[in-house]
Amino acid sequence: MVLEDLKVKLNEAIVFANEVKQKPHRHVSFSQFSMYSQCAKKWFLSYALKLGTRPPSIHMTFGTAFHEVLQEYITLYHDKNTKENEKVNFDTELINKIKEIYKRDYNNYGKHFSTSSELSEFCEQGVKILNHIRSNYNSYYDRQNWTLLGVEVPLMVKILNSEEPLYFILFIDLLFYDKLNNTLIIDDIKTSGKGWSSYSKKDKIKTSQVLLYKAFLSKSLGLDYKNIDTRFTIVRRITDAYDFPLSRVQLFKPAQSNKSTDLALDNFKNFVKTVFDKEGNYRHDIEYPAVMGNNCFNCNYCEFNDRHDICPTENRL
Repeated sequence: MVLEDLKVKLNEAIVFANEVKQKPHRHVSFSQFSMYSQCAKKWFLSYALKLGTRPPSIHMTFGTAFHEVLQEYITLYHDKNTKENEKVNFDTELINKIKEIYKRDYNNYGKHFSTSSELSEFCEQGVKILNHIRSNYNSYYDRQNWTLLGVEVPLMVKILNSEEPLYFILFIDLLFYDKLNNTLIIDDIKTSGKGWSSYSKKDKIKTSQVLLYKAFLSKSLGLDYKNIDTRFTIVRRITDAYDFPLSRVQLFKPAQSNKSTDLALDNFKNFVKTVFDKEGNYRHDIEYPAVMGNNCFNCNYCEFNDRHDICPTENRL
């Protein structure tokens, strides 16, 4: 790979994605695939019937704010003079961003969804995570050997050649070029309480996100899988006392083999073939089972839990 050629191809892919987004279009995202894999009924109600309201939460507010501020920090700091970075008070920036997004979501939702003490706790935890990353930056992001290619990099990849095409839409949190290994690095940021457990790391749907991004980035840029590496950067709000120190940041790389990537892609394609017809329309002629999950986990956190008119309890598996 030649870096300059890579930048040209990436820019072309971004321009194409932005052009498609400006026009009426149909798309599917990883979030849809993930929801369907958890509970097909919830997916059908949320997307095909458009009944989902997705009420806000402090976790979503924090996640959005932290993503934006960390991406801003890395953009200013990674490839540029640190003096530019020092002009910004990122502690204040993060706190203001959390409050700004909370206020927006409160106005849209019409009522509070957190408390002042909880909001303050999330602000405090966010500042601690951000300062940890700033103090240990090169442990997570190699300034010497990694070139930052973009943040929140948009891609739109056609997945159905119907009269009105259906696209897969994705946004790569952080995209780097590693000159030592001549590879691209897809870095997806996740916010968490205690980090990912071994159970989370074994969740094939959860980890398939970056593998799908890898597959579609490979297609967009004409690269082999071997030229693209992936990882999750999980930032932790550590509020409990532990007998041993926990890092604020947990790095996790899922299996990177071609087989793992192809399996994730095949599962996604099966999802698309199941829920869309040949013209890219949602299918209403099949049954979408409601899956409760272990100890009714799915239902407990589902906005349709009390909607027995559209999701009867007796039909839940």
